[in-house]
Amino acid sequence: MIGIPDLKISILNILPWQLTVRIATQLRVNKIFIAGDAAHTMTPYAGKGANAGIQDVQNLAWKLAAVLKHQAGDALLDTYHTERQPVGAFYANLSGEMADKNGLIDESKMMQYGEKLLGLPDYAYDSTAVVKPSNLFRGEPGTCIPHMWLEDGRSSLDWVKGQFVLIANGHFEHWRAACKLSHIPVKLVEFPANEQWMTLTQATTTDAILIRPDDFVAARLNALHPCEQLAKTIKKICSLRNI
Repeated sequence: MIGIPDLKISILNILPWQLTVRIATQLRVNKIFIAGDAAHTMTPYAGKGANAGIQDVQNLAWKLAAVLKHQAGDALLDTYHTERQPVGAFYANLSGEMADKNGLIDESKMMQYGEKLLGLPDYAYDSTAVVKPSNLFRGEPGTCIPHMWLEDGRSSLDWVKGQFVLIANGHFEHWRAACKLSHIPVKLVEFPANEQWMTLTQATTTDAILIRPDDFVAARLNALHPCEQLAKTIKKICSLRNI
């Protein structure tokens, strides 16, 4: 298999593989964090094992970076467990439910649960790192940023790229000033009154949507006192005191 026919290989042990569903009750203990199969062992039937592990790390990485850079308080790291443990548990349990009595995949259940296994993450986070989670794919806090094709062939998801992003529909001078005053770098996307985007997100020209580095909406803001509002929101999300 590795293309070296004369390589001597010694088999030290053989372990039987067995379908297993195991779910950790805590993803953080002090400075120890677990993710992926260590946090939620599942069968391959839901096809979400690797996806869930990558999403775990995507959720945790920006929070660790913010704390290590002294841009956020330690309490932000607690939101990793709050947000990701229920999601991993859901998919692990689902993978077990899709097995029949013989441990083989139940094709009828694959058809039943198919919609939950495709496309953008169809779940919402509810923690101190978001403000009022709500409906999916409408730009509501706690949900993944809505996808929309842009004129240059990219997706609206391409705006984020691992940083805080503020998507504004108008009043750009006010939002520019607000982003400059933020203690954490925030990229401003100026999207002037795009009818499709505003319909999709049910936004107005005075609204702006703050996206976290992991592609999830952190908050919805408006142009009333933008500097104060953005600064206070970022500090709240990052679990900083004195806000």
